[in-house]
Amino acid sequence: MTSTMKGFRCWTNADVRQTVYSDIGALPIDAGAVFLAAHTPMVVSHRRGEQLPGDGSDERQVLGALQAHIGDPDRNTLIAVTGESGAGKSHVVRWVNAHLDPSPRYHVLYVPRAVQTIRDLLRRIVAGLPGSGGRT
Repeated sequence: MTSTMKGFRCWTNADVRQTVYSDIGALPIDAGAVFLAAHTPMVVSHRRGEQLPGDGSDERQVLGALQAHIGDPDRNTLIAVTGESGAGKSHVVRWVNAHLDPSPRYHVLYVPRAVQTIRDLLRRIVAGLPGSGGRT
């Protein structure tokens, strides 16, 4: 006896949208465990600037470059994550954010895609300032 699965649907469209995140930038910030559970390493290309030896060619390269100069009073650390739409920029940033250990040497401000205006961005920056700058 043979059976066929032709025409059988395991998932509804609503179930797929609720379970599978095709846009990691839209995943809520408090869903870090979901993100890390589904994470697959990416290939990252280093185009310009100083490259640290032995950091591989994935998200660890970005994390290592960022951590190498955190707290250095003689420089600011800026890493541009660029690429075509859908290349995984939000994925890389989200992974690095999830792997930064809390430290008094730096302050992390993760800006999700939901922040779309300069006003909202500035509110997040000011709210994260130490002392009286963070009053809301």
